Amino acid sequence: MNPILVNVYRGNVVESVHRGSFVVVDHCGHTIASAGDSTRAVFPRSSLKLIQALPLIETGAADALNIGAHQIALACASHNGEEVHHHTSEAWLRDIGLYESHLECGAAWPSHQDTLCEWAANQGQARKVIHNCSGKHCGLLSVCQHLDIPVEGYSQYEHPIQNYWFKVLDELTGLDSRTLDWDYDGCGLPALSLPMDKMAYAMAQFSPNADQSPSRKAAMARILGAIIDNPYLLAGKERLCSLLPPASAGRVVGKIGAEGYYTAVIPELGYGLALKIDDGAARAAEVALWGVMVKLGLEPWFDKDALRETWRPSIKNSQGKVVGHLSAAQDNY
Repeated sequence: MNPILVNVYRGNVVESVHRGSFVVVDHCGHTIASAGDSTRAVFPRSSLKLIQALPLIETGAADALNIGAHQIALACASHNGEEVHHHTSEAWLRDIGLYESHLECGAAWPSHQDTLCEWAANQGQARKVIHNCSGKHCGLLSVCQHLDIPVEGYSQYEHPIQNYWFKVLDELTGLDSRTLDWDYDGCGLPALSLPMDKMAYAMAQFSPNADQSPSRKAAMARILGAIIDNPYLLAGKERLCSLLPPASAGRVVGKIGAEGYYTAVIPELGYGLALKIDDGAARAAEVALWGVMVKLGLEPWFDKDALRETWRPSIKNSQGKVVGHLSAAQDNY
């Protein structure tokens, strides 16, 4: 059984717990810290998006199609569906000569509560560009357009566009993507299951000291730079993925995945992190990420006030009164 990583308090009493595992690996493959079963194969889900964005740059599509840093950040995003997110997706599709109908993700409503209420009040409808993965889909469509690959069916496992990011993942992990367990993700693209330590190692390759080709290093630096310069496009209001880069002065970039997965890159240390909460709770994954940062001695890097409601989120009742909180079970890290 994996250790308790996060405690949920009502008052001063532990009411619930979240178990999970994590692993921090350096760019040479050495394990720096871990807890629980950190070699188990699980789905990273959207935590893979920085890797999936690499073909956008490495194929030359980004330069040929004049794709900017804000769009590269959106390609890595699991966004709220706020105006800036869907407007960026709409403009991107226009720029590459395609339409919203070409997106093969499903239509979605904004995931941010206030944005959803405002959108619904103005008779807004669920749309594909609002889907939290619309940027990733725009990125894949851009590669298709640049390489003259048919866009129809691009979301399918058998479509040739998948080979581009499968190959990148294989090169970063030493795995064979075509042998991994898989099924379709929430947005309709293939989701692969891989060992957590391999995922952490892949993220560590975003370090400038990793043994990667000059062109790949440049592509990875471009992706990290795009996120650091455009953090709001990575997620949105009240989201840790967007708060983390500015709160760490660009020293840590994190990416959430569905079902309680989180990855992070600490470029100057050459570290990559993979974290999974057993019950799939996103609220626990964010708190556990802070637990790992404390374990690594990186607490002084962060503006804790800016992150308080993600690292130690309050629990409020219907009166708005704070009645509890979540915090990392630090002794288990």
